[in-house]
Amino acid sequence: SLVVTVNVTCTMLVIGFFTRVATDTPNYYGFCDAFFNIDGVDVSWGGPSVTYGSGLQTVSIIGSRTGIAPGSRTVKIRQSCGAGSYNVGRINYAVLIIPEG
Repeated sequence: SLVVTVNVTCTMLVIGFFTRVATDTPNYYGFCDAFFNIDGVDVSWGGPSVTYGSGLQTVSIIGSRTGIAPGSRTVKIRQSCGAGSYNVGRINYAVLIIPEG
């Protein structure tokens, strides 16, 4: 997770990716949902619901939330495995803070 301090009401735009490798031999198939979470609230429109197979895969996600009040805010990426199993490797993301008003 990342803690960001904002001084005015703002919109946060978060862009990122993570890598995963399927571990459910011999099928190597399943479903994955990904979300950004800002202060405990999932930003669900940015998380793709995707299937995966064998090998290393990169999942890109984007999300935004408006009306974020001044103060310290916690931003994280969450994944949810709907079927199968996988290991998450690299997680990278950037947070763009856009002042409102």
